Amino acid sequence: MEARFVSTTSKSHLDIVALVKEKAIRYMSSRPGRDESGGDTRCHSLCKQSIQGILESDRLLILNDMLNYRNPHLELAGRYAVKLGSSKDGIPDQFDQVEWHSSLNKDRISGSSVRKHRAADLKKRFADMLDFIDDLRLFDSPLWTQGFDYSKPPEYLAAKLA
Repeated sequence: MEARFVSTTSKSHLDIVALVKEKAIRYMSSRPGRDESGGDTRCHSLCKQSIQGILESDRLLILNDMLNYRNPHLELAGRYAVKLGSSKDGIPDQFDQVEWHSSLNKDRISGSSVRKHRAADLKKRFADMLDFIDDLRLFDSPLWTQGFDYSKPPEYLAAKLA
């Protein structure tokens, strides 16, 4: 579906541009992972273009749909973590998936025997929690206009519960 605007200088268009930029800033400040991870490589690129003010009008609604899927799922993961008692603040923004996995892998490979055992145990509990969360279907799959699945919300919750 192609987005068409009568004028890219109209007030309503500028309001949409500002709204999408605000959503993009919120998303990118949440440590969403590497640009190339998750298979949806255009999401980060479009966010960066929006933040810089160079996003083309025909991409505006595409990015808006993606962010309407991703940002609420992240907030929902935070609420689940608080309700389940595994987080006091419920702010998944500071959870860095890449760093968390990297730290565990480093401990499993080069840590002391205690750290190796702890890392292996935590990795197993994480995988079990991720399967459990997936079985419960706590997080919806995206609609066809919203890009690909966003792995951070279930991974954040699984890491908190592990």
